Amino acid sequence: MNKLNENEAINYWQSVLGVANSDITKKHLERFFNITIAKMVQSVNEERKLISKREETSKDKFINNEEYDFFEKEFKYLNDSLENLLEKYNFILDKLSMRISLLKQFEKMTDSEFSHFIIDEARLFYEDEKNGTNVISTSEDPLSYFVKKRFHTKGYRLECETYYPHFFELINENINRFLSYIKEVLDNVSFDFNEIKDVYFKKYNNIILEDISLGDGDRHKKGKSVAALKFSKGKIFYKPRNGDLDVAFFRLLSKLSRFNLNYEFRDLVILNRRDHSYFEEVPYVQTKNNAEFREYYEKLGCLLGILYTLNGTDFHNENIIACGNNPMLIDLESLFHSNIFINENIYDKGFYDLLKQSDPSVIDIGILPKKIVKNFNNEDISLEIGGIGGEEVKASPFKYSKLNIQNSEIIHSRDFGLNQVNQNNPVSKFSDKDYEIINECLKKGFILFYQTVLQNREEYLSTIEKLFGNLEIRVILRPTYIYSKLLSLSKNIYIIGSEANRDVLFSKLAYERWDQLDFVKSEYNQLKQNDIPFFVSNTSSLDISDYENNYLGKLSDSTPLNNALNKIKKMTSDDLTNQVSLIDQAINLKRYKDVSTGIEFAKKEKDLNLQSMLSTAEGIGEMIVNRAVECSEDTITWVSTVLQGKEEVEFGIGPVGNDLYLGNAGISLYLTYLYKKTNNKAFYVAVQKANNYNIEFLKQEKLYEHGNVGYYNGSSGIIISLAVSNLHIPIPNFNDVVTVSLERMRRLFDECQSFDILTGTAGLISSMLCLEKLYPGKYTNQVKELLLLSYNHLFRNAVIDGDIAYWKTSNTKAYTGYAHGNAGIISALSRLAEVEEELFGFKLVDRNFASKILTYIDNNFDKQQGLWETIPGTNRYSKGWCHGPQGQLIAQTNVKLGLPELSKNDEFFKDIIEKIKNVGFGNNSTICHGDLGSLKAIEYYAKKMKDKKLLLDCKEVFGSIYNDVLSVNWKGNIISNTESLGLMLGVAGWGYEILQHIDYDEMFDFFDV
Repeated sequence: MNKLNENEAINYWQSVLGVANSDITKKHLERFFNITIAKMVQSVNEERKLISKREETSKDKFINNEEYDFFEKEFKYLNDSLENLLEKYNFILDKLSMRISLLKQFEKMTDSEFSHFIIDEARLFYEDEKNGTNVISTSEDPLSYFVKKRFHTKGYRLECETYYPHFFELINENINRFLSYIKEVLDNVSFDFNEIKDVYFKKYNNIILEDISLGDGDRHKKGKSVAALKFSKGKIFYKPRNGDLDVAFFRLLSKLSRFNLNYEFRDLVILNRRDHSYFEEVPYVQTKNNAEFREYYEKLGCLLGILYTLNGTDFHNENIIACGNNPMLIDLESLFHSNIFINENIYDKGFYDLLKQSDPSVIDIGILPKKIVKNFNNEDISLEIGGIGGEEVKASPFKYSKLNIQNSEIIHSRDFGLNQVNQNNPVSKFSDKDYEIINECLKKGFILFYQTVLQNREEYLSTIEKLFGNLEIRVILRPTYIYSKLLSLSKNIYIIGSEANRDVLFSKLAYERWDQLDFVKSEYNQLKQNDIPFFVSNTSSLDISDYENNYLGKLSDSTPLNNALNKIKKMTSDDLTNQVSLIDQAINLKRYKDVSTGIEFAKKEKDLNLQSMLSTAEGIGEMIVNRAVECSEDTITWVSTVLQGKEEVEFGIGPVGNDLYLGNAGISLYLTYLYKKTNNKAFYVAVQKANNYNIEFLKQEKLYEHGNVGYYNGSSGIIISLAVSNLHIPIPNFNDVVTVSLERMRRLFDECQSFDILTGTAGLISSMLCLEKLYPGKYTNQVKELLLLSYNHLFRNAVIDGDIAYWKTSNTKAYTGYAHGNAGIISALSRLAEVEEELFGFKLVDRNFASKILTYIDNNFDKQQGLWETIPGTNRYSKGWCHGPQGQLIAQTNVKLGLPELSKNDEFFKDIIEKIKNVGFGNNSTICHGDLGSLKAIEYYAKKMKDKKLLLDCKEVFGSIYNDVLSVNWKGNIISNTESLGLMLGVAGWGYEILQHIDYDEMFDFFDV
């Protein structure tokens, strides 16, 4: 192995850390490890030198293909150790059977943990063309072929010992931890055996332990997880923690009768010890009839209320078992969830503030339907993780490694697996009628409990304080998937061969967390020992420790118990209404699939009652204000239906964020004009608080690390919202806010990897042109600088291939449409071309470059469909503003105005407008995906082209949209019968369009960018 120099090492470690440059890498590593980079590189080279020595003496033996069990040495040690260990316990009758079971479990755990490593090694094996040809010709599974022909050979074992010594260190450490934990379980079972018999198997005489099965969940505290103990007369579960929280919770359930609640909850039999506990196995039993079904969900609604008061989270489908008419919560470890995170930079400010400063809502508990969505090969993959599911087998959004034969090549791919539906549903399958009953019963149980607390608040507070005071709780400092991902990465072939590389990878947790270094060091040390980091606190304490009770510090100024008690004290009838609304929306997103409006462009109504329209707009504003979530005394935000996934086809309930599209900026824009029209002080105050929230967001330095500068989903759109609002509701120090924000955005370009109008530099162009129009001359110098930077950023990063140009990153293929692709970019460049000579005194936009952008769009037009393929080669088409013909119409209208030499002919515009009329109406009534967006796109063209007849047609079509949909459905049926609140996908957008059709000239047109 060649000796590494400093630059080579730093460049590699920079890629591992994912930071901006080598200087940052060097400073980070020297600070975290408290040694010089030179010393680190020296250590790596010493490691490489040892490998080279082993290589010299062993390389000739690598080709030895004599069959040899790869893990023979390790598994023999494990087998012998288990044999000796099990011999000590007389309550195990068939020790051989248990030993075989434990060996198989460890083998399965090892296969799973190191699958990425083995597949990468197999991929290297197939780089030898002969090996690849052999497996392809025999049609064998590539991984099985590798394991048979190479993995289980003496030569390969020796090769791995040479290049990956840490691989075997990890295996041996896993074995020792496995043995240690099995011994701990058996020792505790031995000590507690008589009580286990008395509590769980009293009616039986002779009880023996037949098997121990370790769970598949996260491993903490030196490899520990829940263990299923199979006795001769039944099964119980061993947990490597005390059951104090669980015991207290079920005691609370037993005391609810004193509050006149009419539900009788099933108890859970728990044998509790100081540092471990035993839990009965809850049988999965489906409900027998409608009465039991209704009772199950009424009880679940009541439990939802209890968990709401105790700040419970993470009660997903695997933590609930349906036992007849009883929903059983089988893991209460995440009660008293403290809003403490040390990695808040993974969230936008809106989400983080909701977590940190606001009380968790019913959505955060995890019981209600909830999807997680990931985009893979430009397809959104979703998985229902809520406690109320109902799906059949469904694709998981978590990828696993596999070898595939593709186009006569063997490749390492990352594909999605399947998830079976868990035992959290009391029936096998749900109908739409079932969801209606579920919704009714959940709300009934929740309301009954909530009202009971309001009527007996002091007694309930006292009960909670007595039951849950001074109990140990788990503290989650980061989402565990972050730890899991780091552990997985640490086992790929490029990391596991060097201890220094693993150290560098885990040090990533410390990036910009120097004020919390004690916590990070603990995370680092736990990851080093192959654990998911685990922290503990106490319901009545601010102190946080690691699992060995080493004090680390405080991350909050209020104890978890006080947080819950304060939440109970703040419970009101208004909050009840809001939480019930969230329940309603979450269930309705499962229940309603068809959101057709019945609107056609041909359906026109000339009569519009302006007073009725204003009344509806005001009602919408009042609902939005009532739904506000207070983050501090002078800031508010909202929780609402939000879009999930790159393809924007999945909906969920969550914080709206800050942006113009769904978040505070768009909602504030609507409330600004509503205040102007009504002079209602409540709207004025709401605008001030929403704007304060966004100003705080813009102050965040970490915001500017990620290059999210766009108009609809980015920081510049927030500035435009504030700029418009300030014209009607003055913002203190507005000029400073804008100037500083623009200065900060100047620093974004090294990090910005987004180019579209939603999040990227095309959106920044749109925003800066808009700001100049709103405040002519005031910020011109900064505007011009950002316009030049944005244009050059687009030009520099474009993929130019002959006569086409497009943009592509590792996560986003080249879209054709307005929101994410070429149409939005050419639209922004066309608007820039309109004013370039006035602003700069020369033509900035290269016409040949613009022509290539347009050609890419043209090449992806499907004549048969009459639509543009959203991404080339996917056969996917959109009928909405974001990816469909509406956005193309806006873009081509702007080309006609700004780049007339590249404009389409009149026939094109006639055809595209006709297409929008035919496919763009009746889907739903939002701006992004529905009737209002289609209408706005046609209106935009009509206004710019001064087509009075088409404009009149649009006004009449709006009459039918208003009378048939907006005026009827604004109280909760915006998307799938939910209260979506945002501008582009919600009721704020409905209200905005109503106000625009009352008096267009008074309103800022957010499409006109």
